[in-house]
Amino acid sequence: MGGIDLEIEAGEIFALLGPNRAGKTTTLEILEGFRKRSGGDAVVLGLDPEHRDRAWRDRIGIVITGVARGIASLRPYRCPQCGTMVS
Repeated sequence: MGGIDLEIEAGEIFALLGPNRAGKTTTLEILEGFRKRSGGDAVVLGLDPEHRDRAWRDRIGIVITGVARGIASLRPYRCPQCGTMVS
């Protein structure tokens, strides 16, 4: 993995797409604070994920792969926080 430069604005929904072993899961684990990075910088909600606290973690949303498969079978709904339609 290398040369990743992301800037995701508040309210945006994004996805990482790529072949197996491209670093998608590793990237998300770094951004979620579950894995230490070997170099570079990461800032999520104004903080370095490696030095997060409970309040920071409560603000991010994580969908585990198995859960995402179950969600795919649900009907679309409107996010109560931002009003975005989620399908």
